[in-house]
This record gives sequence, C-alpha cells and structure tokens, in this order.
Amino acid sequence: AAMSEEELKAVVARAVAGAAEIARKRRPDVMTEAFAGLERGRVEALLARLLALEKTRAPFAVMGREEPRPVSVAGVRVETRLDRVDRLEDGSHVVLDYKTSREVDVADWRGERPDEPQLPLYAASGRGDLTAVAFAQLTARQVRFEGLSRTAGVLPGVPRLEQSKEARHYPDWGGMLETWRAVLEALAREYLAGHAAVAPKHYPDTCKHCDFP
Repeated sequence: AAMSEEELKAVVARAVAGAAEIARKRRPDVMTEAFAGLERGRVEALLARLLALEKTRAPFAVMGREEPRPVSVAGVRVETRLDRVDRLEDGSHVVLDYKTSREVDVADWRGERPDEPQLPLYAASGRGDLTAVAFAQLTARQVRFEGLSRTAGVLPGVPRLEQSKEARHYPDWGGMLETWRAVLEALAREYLAGHAAVAPKHYPDTCKHCDFP
C-alpha cells in the first residue's frame, strides 16, 4: 500500500519472473522463451488487479502460503495445503483458496458430497478464530473474492453469511461450521467402513474418464 505504482510493478515483475524460471526448468519443452514471455505478461496483469483489490482491505498480515496443515476428521487424517491464511488486526483470520477457473461458487461447499471440500475441511477443524473463507478468483474476465464472512467488510465483495444466498441453508456462522463438520465426518466414516457404492454425483460428466462405465 505504501509503494508507488512503479515500485509495485517492479516487485510483481520480479516475482513473476522467478516463478516463470522455475516453470521453465521443470518443463522446458512447454515453457519456451516466447511462451514464457506471454505467461509473464498475463500473470503480471492478473496480480496487478489482485493487489489493487487487496489495497482496499482493512490492514492484515499474511500468516502462511501453501503450508501443509494436517486435519483429523472422524479418525481420518487428511493433509491439506492452504493457499493462503491472513490474520486481521483483531486476531481473527481469513482462509483463501486461489482459483483460475471461470466459475467459482460458494455452493460448492454445500451438500452431503461437497465439490470443493478443502476450505470447509479446514474451517470445520476448529482451528483459530475464523472470520471468512473465500476463493480468490484470477481470470482475464474478473479478479475477485467469492466467499462467506462472519462479519461485514472483511473482504471486498464478500457478504456476511446472513446477507448471502447461503443464509437459507445455515442458521448462523457457527451452525454453518457445525454442518460442514457433520458432513465431512459422515464421509470419513463411510470411507473407514469401506463404503464404495457406484453413485456418480454429476452423471454423465463424472463418468467421462472412468475406466468402469
């Protein structure tokens, strides 16, 4: 926030160049110099838009990036790797999951078999004072936060749970976390019991690449 636009652009360019070089070493057949140049320009533009959005937030500190965090659910140990965790001034924290897909929806956290269980898995583990969970969507079409918050004004564009379309599914913030925990514990118990019924959730899309049609 204290940097000039030129300083910020230089910082972003260095970060992107470093990441592109790592990718080139891993996949030199794909990351040619020409392709790497295009990719650097694309990612720099996306990050500039994200940082402009971040500047509108209340003060926060980044606690961790891509740190492994083991979570135990009904006896099943799951290794999660959260994209980012922010700590706010009041000590509460926000969990973010970066997405580069065109469609992101908080409804993917809902139901007996959630499509995107990672954030609910961490949120329901009861660690720390959680005040918001959100996708950070980065696409050419839009850069935004899509999520839910316990209080208003935590993330730009992210409503309080009670003011969101998800309010009809949960009584309150604590009730939402309890619901997520119950869903995930039920899935863990099914896993431990060896339950493996053939029940594609989104037929026929689920079965497109299945070896057992």
